[in-house]
Amino acid sequence: MLEDEIGQKPNLDADIRENFNPKKKFPFTFPEKKKLIILAVVIGVVVVGLGTYAVVGLINPANDGSNDANTGQLSIGQDVTGDGDGEITVIKDECIYPVTPPESRSGLVKWQVPEEIFDFELFLDGDYRKSGASYDKVGEFISGKYKGSDVILVDAPCDGMCFYSDRYLFARGDKGNVLLGKYSDFITTSSDYPHYFVGEFTEDNDFYLSDLDFPEQFVGPDNSTIFTINRYANVPFCLNDLEKVFTLDQYGDVYTTKQTTTGKYGELSEFGFYLLSPEGTAVIYKMGIDFVSAGNVPQITWNDGTQNTGEYDYVDMGGCGAQNYLSVVFPGSINKDSELKVAGINSQGEQVYVFIDSNHEILKKIYEIEYNPWQGEKVSYDEFIKDRPAFFWQDQFGRLVKFQNRKFIPPAECGKPVIYLYPETKTEVSVKVQLEGGFSFTNPPYGNGWLVVAYPDGTLVESKTGEVYPYLFWEGRGGKYKQPEKGFVAAQSEVPALLDEKLKLLGLNEKEVFDFKAFWVPKMQEKPYYFVTFLTTKAVEQLAPMTVDPKADTVIRVLMDFEALDKPRVVEGFEIHTPQRDGFTVVEWGGVLR
Repeated sequence: MLEDEIGQKPNLDADIRENFNPKKKFPFTFPEKKKLIILAVVIGVVVVGLGTYAVVGLINPANDGSNDANTGQLSIGQDVTGDGDGEITVIKDECIYPVTPPESRSGLVKWQVPEEIFDFELFLDGDYRKSGASYDKVGEFISGKYKGSDVILVDAPCDGMCFYSDRYLFARGDKGNVLLGKYSDFITTSSDYPHYFVGEFTEDNDFYLSDLDFPEQFVGPDNSTIFTINRYANVPFCLNDLEKVFTLDQYGDVYTTKQTTTGKYGELSEFGFYLLSPEGTAVIYKMGIDFVSAGNVPQITWNDGTQNTGEYDYVDMGGCGAQNYLSVVFPGSINKDSELKVAGINSQGEQVYVFIDSNHEILKKIYEIEYNPWQGEKVSYDEFIKDRPAFFWQDQFGRLVKFQNRKFIPPAECGKPVIYLYPETKTEVSVKVQLEGGFSFTNPPYGNGWLVVAYPDGTLVESKTGEVYPYLFWEGRGGKYKQPEKGFVAAQSEVPALLDEKLKLLGLNEKEVFDFKAFWVPKMQEKPYYFVTFLTTKAVEQLAPMTVDPKADTVIRVLMDFEALDKPRVVEGFEIHTPQRDGFTVVEWGGVLR
């Protein structure tokens, strides 16, 4: 029997998650460029639970006023004028949201606009996540093993400091509250940690719901651009800052950030590509660029006949990683016709551009503000220009994209992350760290990954050379990064004590705390106060995924970010749950170098 009947993943060769072919061509539909779309008057206010919604129609002027099953109207009786071409939306908490959720690909669920509910709780009083948690009914099972159960989405602050909140998907019905493990963040069961959770629930880690599965990659409408998913992202879908660019067969409309973005919608304002997942979250993809080879070297023949060998980033870098998914030039900030000239041709036969004026204010900003080498003196401005600090390319969606030479990007990266290995017995261990922005330094040399013999006391012997190391060391730039707002403020003289307290709570032992302070405290001397925050294991794993073989029993990863202050400021702290160090333990600490 197939998943429609039992909710189990069918073993089919066509299953896209297991057997995805990056070169498979998906059917695409482009939106009509010249069709006039106007925003209709709000024609009704709908109360769902205790939340207020307004129905908004983006109506084609050719609409004949008919009202049928294809209008996308709300199911609670409001008349919505529009036809199949009209895009009907609903406003929820100032967020414009499609009123017609995606169709169920499995036939198991009838999805709906997220509706806040107040009769479902997960966290006990006193748990800091309780006040930040939200609970929404997002659908109902209409067939399969959970038929008749509501689909409940819980969104809650993560345990520790992370880039994204945690999400938990439940089936609530005759079988009680069942956590659907494949579509939820890791959670300990209520019987294991009764002080965390209120009520009882069971876990189903085998239930498969194809509605919520999206391909790791797909090939774009030009049949060459590969879009790669951000599996870690958890943000609610919101149309306010988005525009539709094409339709991906089976999965729905694909949106990207408007070039006139307000920047108010977080990750939806960062020039990714976004699909609506049926439960109301955004599925986010990063656009690859087909003329950029491994190592971020664009394949370009410059006008003088030379081949490019420089490494360039096409995202804006900052902190420990990327600030967005693509460095799109805002309309009006650069005039392509009057400020740029052709500088070469890429491997796809497309023109790339540089500034006509070598003293353009953007080049001056890069040289004077962003370019601050860790070692040695700045090169002269003439040498800087000869190294082509930036060039531009127009993508298939008509946007001007900036590429910036890695020699001249802001000097911020993940600084001295060190990895300790504590197996229970002498063990040969393979460790690999995946860095989107690449390594700037490793010790021992990384090669294709580290292979060491690890001892219970933490001593490491490199398998190839026999050299002995206390830990593995790396520096570089990871994936998407944003400095957390929560943290702690201390006078400079109190920073060592703050680090002692927080690092022990985060799971570091005395030696690890000593090593951490020896490296970081000297870098925290210039100002009278410091804002200090820490990213914990989940966030660090998103920033720099790590694979350890054999698999560790306990993994503790800590990344500190800090900001020097002239005077103290009020910030919200966060609760730290100390992890248990059991079995083969891997510990990593690091910080953000600026």
